[in-house]
Amino acid sequence: MLNGIEGKRYDYISPDTFHFSPDGQKLAYIAFSDKKCFAVVDGREGKHYDDILKGSLVFSPDGKRLAYIAKEGKKCFAVVDGIEKKSYDYTGKGSIKFSPDGQRVAYIASVGKKCHVVLDDNEKKPYDDIRPESLTFSPDSKRFAYAAHSGRERFVILDDEEDEQCYDEIMGGRLIFSPDSSRLAFIAVDGISCALSLNGKTRNTYRHIDFNSLIFSPDSWSIAYTALQGDVCVVVVNSMEKKMFEGVVRGTPLFSPDSKKIAYIGKLGDKCYFFLNDELIKEHDDVLNHSFIFSPDSSRFAYIAVRVGKWLSHDSYFVVIDQNPAKPYDDILDGTLIFSPDGAKTAYVARNKDNYYVVVDDDEGIAYENIVVTYTQHDYKKQIHGFFFNSTGHLEYLVMEGASLYSVEEEV
Repeated sequence: MLNGIEGKRYDYISPDTFHFSPDGQKLAYIAFSDKKCFAVVDGREGKHYDDILKGSLVFSPDGKRLAYIAKEGKKCFAVVDGIEKKSYDYTGKGSIKFSPDGQRVAYIASVGKKCHVVLDDNEKKPYDDIRPESLTFSPDSKRFAYAAHSGRERFVILDDEEDEQCYDEIMGGRLIFSPDSSRLAFIAVDGISCALSLNGKTRNTYRHIDFNSLIFSPDSWSIAYTALQGDVCVVVVNSMEKKMFEGVVRGTPLFSPDSKKIAYIGKLGDKCYFFLNDELIKEHDDVLNHSFIFSPDSSRFAYIAVRVGKWLSHDSYFVVIDQNPAKPYDDILDGTLIFSPDGAKTAYVARNKDNYYVVVDDDEGIAYENIVVTYTQHDYKKQIHGFFFNSTGHLEYLVMEGASLYSVEEEV
């Protein structure tokens, strides 16, 4: 039931396949009837198949297109915009990738013991294996890269050209383009050490580099990450080592949208220390991973901090906005802390006992039975759906009351 309107009944609906489009306007899921399964998008059924692979439903970034992997008999194939593509022995369920502009599609297909990328319906060179998580379009959607291996050699393919340098491993299979699409970076592993590879050149060897921390500045001039030097964690910016800690909160280092600021939060002992442009700003018992954000105009920042409970008391969670702590709650939903497009307001979803609230700045809304958010994985980070500021500046979110799901648009 969505917005109080009951949809069509099926033999079974797979609850873990519910998937909202990035703009929150469409809902897709997999349903079953008469021993066949099919995708349902906004109540419209797609073609019935023997199977649709769980985890394969994916919307384009603009929410206008949908793709998934279907199976008929022993053959698998991609279905894009309702159109069936060529059949293969196997098609990786997590490999379908849309370009940022939503116009291009790539996925991995297998024939026998070999696999290859299918890009815009064109089959590329076969390899022994291809990392599905490595399929990466550049921000301008014109370039494409992925990691493959033949025998013991691992290498990167960029715009159909194999990198001359081979590695023991491409850490995490993660490749990232700079925002201007001119540079490609990844973490290369050789033996017991690893290093940043930037446009095919390696630099700064460490015991370990957190590939999830690798990030370009929005202006593409700087690159930062966290690494282990012995048993010490260090923040590295443009090959220069910054502060050293026992650990660094995930989601940092982070550049501001104007690229003039860099924030990171380090852990030492039982405290977390927040630095902005290498200056200590504040300390806390703990800070939630991936909670730190800048406002769109770069003038403000916010994050979720934790006050660790003593003795029998439980931990409490509170948002810090421009160094000012807000009201504590039993929980704050992961990923819901956001700025409005003009940077004037913050919003997030908080919980106290069995009630959920939308909090705008310090104003707590009405209590709901549940506020529903969904997550998808993109570029190794969770992306939240169902809680956002729309183009008119209103806040949109989904509320569950009993068995009904309602869409709420709130003027803030």
